Amino acid sequence: MGDSNVDGRPDIVAEDRDGSTWRYRGTGSRQAPFTSRDMTGALFVPRYTMVV
Repeated sequence: MGDSNVDGRPDIVAEDRDGSTWRYRGTGSRQAPFTSRDMTGALFVPRYTMVV
């Protein structure tokens, strides 16, 4: 996804089977590179049909 919160670290956005959208923020740490997930919902990320 890129840097969704503009902190200079890459973030990941994923979708569950039920359509819920989640964001994993990058931490910059090798031991724990991403935070636990935050629900983003439809307001944060548009619905994708394909990710390249």
